[in-house]
Amino acid sequence: MAYNPQNPNGQALMTGSTPVVVASNQSTIKTSIQETSTGGANIHHYVSLSGVNQQVITSSPARITGWYIYNDSLNVRRISFYDNTSVQSVGSISGGFKFSVVIPSSAGANCSFPGGISFNTGITYNVGTTVSSTGTTSPTVDNELSINIFYKD
Repeated sequence: MAYNPQNPNGQALMTGSTPVVVASNQSTIKTSIQETSTGGANIHHYVSLSGVNQQVITSSPARITGWYIYNDSLNVRRISFYDNTSVQSVGSISGGFKFSVVIPSSAGANCSFPGGISFNTGITYNVGTTVSSTGTTSPTVDNELSINIFYKD
């Protein structure tokens, strides 16, 4: 018998391959997301100041792939993210408002999103002092939050 490197169920390449059929009694198919060996995440680092804390992470489409945020305050702090290229006022839920992350007092929050959270225009954020996304008060003490946002352009 001679060696035949061709797959008996299709070609070695996707072109011309036999389609895969999933049985009707299979309710889920397990998959995993794997990053390529190049093009790791960018890091945005910021330490909050007294007064208004509004930051532009990037002015182009991107994805947040994770964060580590530490709140050294004895009170809750909130970071509101926007799909925009310019900073928005604390408490604004327009201007591309996407979501808020609330950080408990004297605590940290970390999260990883391998597939990323998509922003179509840019990524900006501001820091507030209430749980409510519409709260308009900013921190009044320096160095309360250490913010690390991981993102990919």
